[in-house]
Amino acid sequence: MGSKSNKIGSKFEDKVKKVCEELKRKKIALIYKVGTEWKIIRGKYGKIVNAFPMGTNFVDFVGVYKGRSISIETKTTENKTSFSLSNIQEEQYEYFKDYEMFGGLGYYIIEFRELKEVYLVESMKVEEFRINATRKSIPIAWFRENAIQLDFDKLNFIEYINV
Repeated sequence: MGSKSNKIGSKFEDKVKKVCEELKRKKIALIYKVGTEWKIIRGKYGKIVNAFPMGTNFVDFVGVYKGRSISIETKTTENKTSFSLSNIQEEQYEYFKDYEMFGGLGYYIIEFRELKEVYLVESMKVEEFRINATRKSIPIAWFRENAIQLDFDKLNFIEYINV
């Protein structure tokens, strides 16, 4: 993933993080952004010359809502017609399968940046699509039929979490 994609994803994560902070402030839910561990490469005299994220964190956000454990992975695409399944790492699919087996609630929040559309979708619905699909991307029409469209600016995802 290029640095442009990382910057776009970071901006979207920041929007979701602000919503989570507001949910905590209002005592509705406690959902935290999971930090990313970075490998720092230092050059002469200790100056940082490079840095890159280490491994995967599995998901971007974890927390509790109405007594239930919740995990959320955020994704952004500039594609107007589909969301590539390759944007989700194999470890993330596995994490959500295990997480839900133990009673956790797993969701993706996927932003179609160019369309100004954001969808909340249960992780198992994405997994079902992946298993049954003959294609390597999820069409926007699938999201419009199978996911919940959120307000692009408010990101009101908590209203639709099934507890």
